[in-house]
Amino acid sequence: ERLVLALVERRLTAPGSPGASGARPGRTVFMGASYHADYATFLCHPADLPAVAEAVACELLRDPVGTWDAIDLRRLRHDDPVLGAVEGAFRGAAPEPRVTVTQEDVCPVVTLPGSGDWEEYLGMLGKKARHEIRRKLRRAEAAGPVRFRELPLTSASADAFIALHQARWGAQGLFPDTADGERGRRFLHRLTELESMEGTDAQLVLGEVAVGDRVVFATVAFDDGATCYFYNAGMD
Repeated sequence: ERLVLALVERRLTAPGSPGASGARPGRTVFMGASYHADYATFLCHPADLPAVAEAVACELLRDPVGTWDAIDLRRLRHDDPVLGAVEGAFRGAAPEPRVTVTQEDVCPVVTLPGSGDWEEYLGMLGKKARHEIRRKLRRAEAAGPVRFRELPLTSASADAFIALHQARWGAQGLFPDTADGERGRRFLHRLTELESMEGTDAQLVLGEVAVGDRVVFATVAFDDGATCYFYNAGMD
């Protein structure tokens, strides 16, 4: 039998501990860290999970290189049994347990009306939000007709999305002028190329919103015929 799990070490100098002071940089191990293996988990038989979690905790706590400053489990899903098993294993194995569990973020969820009616959707919002949306729409419509359209799955459409995404996010975006950014651009272009071969079965959707002749917003989504999943956006 085999156990598969993703561990990523990062070395970070803690605030107030500059390298010149001779202090050791902080060492953190991430389980399924972002940009490496999102939501990675332990791949083992469920019956073996308690023993596996205990073995992993003991191994990390007796790491011969030195003590970890932190074991970060944020990439484990909240309902993943591994999360509770590992947390319990560290509490039991550490001589002075220092285990804390905090909620990192909340995923916003919007329930849209099944009818797809715009006014019905606005009716779900508070009075202030409805007023602001209508005011901004009037400002946009005063500048020209507002329209949304799906784009063909071409390299030019992928480039158009990348340009607006970077206009909004810059260095914090998915496609900065770095090695990671180049990988992101190659990923989107390759995905667009592969999906374009699917014809009517393609699930990738590239879209844009224009006000008059000016494109101001770009979107990427996935549509499986039942649900349209918003993926990312860019904005002028």
